[in-house]
Amino acid sequence: MTSPHPRRLAAGTALGLALASALVHHAPAIAQSPPRPSTAQAPTPPAGALADPAVVAPTITLAALIDLARRGNPGLAAVRARVDVAQGGLISARAIPNPEIELQGGRQGARSDGTQSGGTGQLGMLLPIDRPSLREARRDVAVTGIDAARADARVAERDLVAAVKLRYFEVLRLQAAARLAEEDLSIAEQIRTRVQVRVGTGEAPRFELIRADTERLNAQRALQAAVARIDVARSELRRQVGPQLPVDFALAGNIGDEPGAPPPLETVRAEMLERHPELQAARAALRNAD
Repeated sequence: MTSPHPRRLAAGTALGLALASALVHHAPAIAQSPPRPSTAQAPTPPAGALADPAVVAPTITLAALIDLARRGNPGLAAVRARVDVAQGGLISARAIPNPEIELQGGRQGARSDGTQSGGTGQLGMLLPIDRPSLREARRDVAVTGIDAARADARVAERDLVAAVKLRYFEVLRLQAAARLAEEDLSIAEQIRTRVQVRVGTGEAPRFELIRADTERLNAQRALQAAVARIDVARSELRRQVGPQLPVDFALAGNIGDEPGAPPPLETVRAEMLERHPELQAARAALRNAD
């Protein structure tokens, strides 16, 4: 029997050793590779793989959020309470001043002029005369105070609605960014699987697998950061709406939805000059000063 050629034998032995070494060094890398973060545990709304199918969260629209904020926001409730205070001031302004009664008492001792000792007292009554014109002016000031308080309440309500809308679209934007980050992680895992096969067969150096692991780890961290930003934005939205909004909720809508067409500019300008809350508050303050 003829023996194999020495060069072929050496080449086959070297290839076998290289494959064995690659498998030995690759096993710990697979075992120590960081696991993919579970996005089902993140309290984000149901969006693709980011939602846990076992958890059913109530879906809330933007109109429902605004309604909840108007009814339950603590800051807005405090501003509206000032209207009640102003109405109480109107009741006080209409009232006629009550008479004042003053009573003083004491004791006196004997004097050289013959004054006897004993108790002494003094009774006085003060009845303010309130002129009708003064009372009418006081009432007008209270009425303008009510108008100013109502205008301030409308300003606070407008700012609250704007803040709720801003937080609502911020959560939708972050959810879309999280879905993109999840897709990036999926692509990075697919690339790593292919590189793992190539390194295992000796078609690519081990450095390619290390680079693929690094890219996957970066994608995992990006997804975790995106989920954390969603949690912060949801908490801020709940702070704006109020405690009546449940902790686990889902938002109805998509960041890619087409907004409605705005009204003409002249219509918006005329409505702003007539009904803008800050202008109404300024006019009420001017009437109050007059």
